[in-house]
Amino acid sequence: MRYVASNGHATIADLADKFMVSQDTIRRDLDDLSRQGAVLRTYGGVVKAEEDANIHHLTFQARAQVNLAAKQAIGAAASGLVRDGSTLLVNGGTTVLEFARALYRLQGLTVVTNNLMLPPALSESSVQEVHILAGQYDPTSLVTIGPVQLPSPYGTEPHRLYTDYAVIGVGGLATGAGFSGTDIRESSMIRAMMEQAATVIVLADSSKFARQALVTIADLGAADYVVTDAQPDSAISAALAEASVSVVLAGQGAAAPPEPEQ
Repeated sequence: MRYVASNGHATIADLADKFMVSQDTIRRDLDDLSRQGAVLRTYGGVVKAEEDANIHHLTFQARAQVNLAAKQAIGAAASGLVRDGSTLLVNGGTTVLEFARALYRLQGLTVVTNNLMLPPALSESSVQEVHILAGQYDPTSLVTIGPVQLPSPYGTEPHRLYTDYAVIGVGGLATGAGFSGTDIRESSMIRAMMEQAATVIVLADSSKFARQALVTIADLGAADYVVTDAQPDSAISAALAEASVSVVLAGQGAAAPPEPEQ
């Protein structure tokens, strides 16, 4: 922990060499420290936990490696909540990218997103249409920021969207603050996505629990499901239950996909 704290980050190979132990030993130790919240696991290494508060300042590619295994498990579990032929609104972020990659099992999907990394992650056999929301380009998050609507091809009023599902990654989940995000402009866009879907699925790894990011997106009751990699503590679990939000734990069997509201 002292080594990572002083250097900010380290690879498994670095640590194994420095402490003269096997890489498997380092992996086990890092997994234990990560579960305790002392460090943040990345692909092939670790970063100090204090950097998590500013993780949105890292490159998208660097953020994608933080808690990667948890994000992959969450994405796979969330894909089990979606039915063939559904329409989806999906926001930016790295966890929803793993959700997109897990959709290869499905067919006939229509996806609307502001996440510019999402289309290449989708399986061609799974989607029949992909629409990108227009707006200002954010080079940090690789998203567009603008209204949640699609232009009319005939020059009339833009089409307001209403989809079967909104699949949303968030920056924080707390009992008092609800769901929160790090970007003021994008948070209002995410709120609109949640309001314009029949079923809202929030993706949040356990590092997001009891965290309040810069701006509130919505109350906990705005979601129907929270998909995560670990059981929330008793306070958060009680708040989610009171808000009638179902918690889906990744790796413990997929829930039956809900019937989309008509």
